[in-house]
Amino acid sequence: MRRPAADSAQGTRRLMSQRCRRGGFALILVLFLSLLLTVAVGAFATRTMTARRLARSRAESTQLLFAARAGVEEAKAVLWQRAASAEEDEPGNLAPPASLNLNLSGVAVFVEFEDEAGKLPVNDFASAGPRRRKALALALARAFDILDLGNSTSLATAVRDYIDKDSEGSGESGARNGPVFHTSELIAAKGMTTETLYTARHEGCPAAAVCLSAWHHGKVNVNSASKVVLRSLAPCLTKREVEAIIAARCEQPFSSGEDFGSRTNVSEDARSQLLSEAGFGSDTFTLRVEARRGTFVRRVKAVVWVEQPAAHTLYFGEGWDF
Repeated sequence: MRRPAADSAQGTRRLMSQRCRRGGFALILVLFLSLLLTVAVGAFATRTMTARRLARSRAESTQLLFAARAGVEEAKAVLWQRAASAEEDEPGNLAPPASLNLNLSGVAVFVEFEDEAGKLPVNDFASAGPRRRKALALALARAFDILDLGNSTSLATAVRDYIDKDSEGSGESGARNGPVFHTSELIAAKGMTTETLYTARHEGCPAAAVCLSAWHHGKVNVNSASKVVLRSLAPCLTKREVEAIIAARCEQPFSSGEDFGSRTNVSEDARSQLLSEAGFGSDTFTLRVEARRGTFVRRVKAVVWVEQPAAHTLYFGEGWDF
């Protein structure tokens, strides 16, 4: 028989072992609950910080959008002032302004001007007379040829048939027979593709879309036309003469045919060809506006038409893709 003292000691050890196991389980439970609480508090703090960042980002984005809109209005005011100061006997002779750098309530706003009159006005196919449409079709074919698009005459004919209001021609299937809102719509013309319209064939050579405008009507502005457009309007122009024209207008924009003739050494035939389809001013501009503060940026694009006594917004959109 066991002695009572030995039984008591064994019972005590068993009780202590049970208490230790229960204590270890309780400690593990406390640690788990502490970890769970820490994770929950961390998640809540992260969500709170994220929500604050998003709210700040939205507020900043909204402020920058209004700053960009204000930049458009400032640019319109500059264009209107330039138009108002132009000579009365030269209506529409508005030289493209330089870019603007503005500070609007602490927001840096940059405005870039693109003269739509420096491009071939494709919507004249829908509004101009027969002679003008023929001249524009020839210029378009020459431009496509310079850009090495292949089948340049067929492509130019397809663009003309797509826009002009008659229903005769080889490219009338699915034709719009009216003006386009944007040059991207020309992809629907017969033989035209996205690659043809937007891909440059050679380094330093622009894409076809860069040479076309759906906003401007009338004569092309000699002071902003690219080399491709100048050569398409006057095939007699040599590369050296084109370079001379660009160098002279960089010093000072041309104001008239007489000014152009006195400041450039261009043959009579080339000058006659060019000035029959080109002028020296513009009334339509694309504005690319960027508002920036810190790491936040907002961009908008607007097309502006200037006439006395106001400047009108023809198109406004966010981003520069369109």
